Amino acid sequence: MRRFSISLFLAVLLATATGTLWRYRFEHAGPPLSEPFKPGLPGWAWVDGKGRESNPAPEGTLVLSKQDGDPAINVERVLGTLNGVRFLHLQAETKWTNVKQAGEIRWATARGLIYGKQPDGTNSWPKDHWLINAYGSSDWHREESVFDLVPNIGEARFALQHLGEHGTLEVRNVEINVVRQRSWYRSAAITLTGLWVLWATWNIAPSLPRSVRLRPIRTLLGGSTVIAAAWFLIFPQPRFCARPLVGGFELGQPTSMPPPAPLPPPPTTAVVPPVAIAPPPVVLKPDPIPQSPAPPIAEKRENHAIEQEIRLIHDTTNFTHLLAYFAFGLGLFFVATLRTWPIAAVVTVLSEVVPNWLYQQPWDLGDVGDLTADFSGLALAALAVTLVKRLWRQRVSRSSDPETSASAAPP
Repeated sequence: MRRFSISLFLAVLLATATGTLWRYRFEHAGPPLSEPFKPGLPGWAWVDGKGRESNPAPEGTLVLSKQDGDPAINVERVLGTLNGVRFLHLQAETKWTNVKQAGEIRWATARGLIYGKQPDGTNSWPKDHWLINAYGSSDWHREESVFDLVPNIGEARFALQHLGEHGTLEVRNVEINVVRQRSWYRSAAITLTGLWVLWATWNIAPSLPRSVRLRPIRTLLGGSTVIAAAWFLIFPQPRFCARPLVGGFELGQPTSMPPPAPLPPPPTTAVVPPVAIAPPPVVLKPDPIPQSPAPPIAEKRENHAIEQEIRLIHDTTNFTHLLAYFAFGLGLFFVATLRTWPIAAVVTVLSEVVPNWLYQQPWDLGDVGDLTADFSGLALAALAVTLVKRLWRQRVSRSSDPETSASAAPP
């Protein structure tokens, strides 16, 4: 009981330090890229849908309202090329009422997202690109996130869309800022990760047999496996859409716009006497050759046969979840023992609970299928480790048996 109390106290301290580090991870790196909604929506383009004339509302709120059968609504703000920018911070106050997605498409709902437009008309999407993903009803609250932009994203844009069947999305006080990681973040994150590994190692040690407990390297590898699994499974990487854990991000003071450069003095003009210029000769041009209209721009479709096969397997058997947790269980159970299965079970449950909480996604049958695949992967790993260790013990016992290991005596 005393060991558990100490472990819980250390976990609370480390969790507090992690939350504080996460909250102060980013800082402003440029002037704001947005402003409050004003009459006429300056800086915004109402691309599709109804409601342009009634927006914004008198209190500065953009209202996207859609009834059954209405066309989709799309309102965009062009942010520019953002050369050299990696992280973009977005936040907004939002409320939605009776929003229903279109059919079985999860993303066909009322949403706010970041994307890029290429010169050829194709789109570039970060792995996670939505700030708002509305389902059902929710009262006024703040949505906030930091996006890791993909390289060569093109012309970055922030879009507010309503692709669902019906419902109302209300948005106000949109803030878009260029941010960067603070200079001390990386060293602090490495130090804190090392402390988490030591904490996990100390908690794994009692569950191991004495023969393993006396081998600190194996115990340390077991703790590292748990922390690595928590980072890549509970907070999925490299899919990056940083949500605040508690409260909001503390970005410090925003960077002001640089003062405009002074205008150069007007050039002096000299009086030049008029000169008679002969008219240019008339050149007859041939009739232009009629050209066929340009084909419509379509999305880029690259042929990745292996990726398509993996996607097909994943759609039918949740292959990636099964494989990921098989690898996690194989590493943990082999380095440590099967007695660490409660730790693996906790990581597995948190891998579904935490992302849904951070990204405010409702639970559905897909999450149940993910958990089933996750625990199936752990079970297969446990069976594989048990089988390998049993075969190894049989081989060792045969080699140590004098009746089977001794060679025949010479005549």
